[in-house]
Amino acid sequence: MGFFHDLRDRKRLEEKLRALSITDGLTGLYNQRYFHERLSSELARADRYQRALSLICFDLDRFKDCNDRFGHLEGDNVLRLVGETLRAVTRKSDPSFRYGGDEFFVLLPETDLEQARQTAEKIRKAFNERWPYEGTENTSRGYRVTLSMGVAQLRKENDAETLIKRADLAMYNAKAQGGDRVVADGPDGMVRTDFSRPAAG
Repeated sequence: MGFFHDLRDRKRLEEKLRALSITDGLTGLYNQRYFHERLSSELARADRYQRALSLICFDLDRFKDCNDRFGHLEGDNVLRLVGETLRAVTRKSDPSFRYGGDEFFVLLPETDLEQARQTAEKIRKAFNERWPYEGTENTSRGYRVTLSMGVAQLRKENDAETLIKRADLAMYNAKAQGGDRVVADGPDGMVRTDFSRPAAG
């Protein structure tokens, strides 16, 4: 009995250490290390079963300004808010990752480009609705943090690096057009834009 008890304790400890090694401590999301591991396995599965696979890449608009104005502790709260929003909006089958700093990914197995765009839009709107400082001076003075989101669907000729680059490029297009919007990389290689708000002038 003691032998089996020791084995169970060891297994629980190993599972706990494994969870800690793949989790971002601040947001509770998965970390960069696990992103590459999970993306590789989902790419193999999508190829094997000929299933759709999409990727959302996003970062935070004006996050540096928010940090500079209100301090890093408040910046950490904004990052935690991103984690809370993703857990509330996404499916359990759609893992979310903090890649580093204020850059995030959401992996969407068995999801085509339009479905992924809709998911990204839900995340963007949910984050805006949860923003806790509406009506305070940081809103009126341009310190409101929003999301610039890029979406790409895996193509037959794509590998992990290319899929990431396409989602990242779509995200930079969203940011270049004023932020707080979703941009999807269409099948013809052109970027289709969801005009969520007017571009900053």
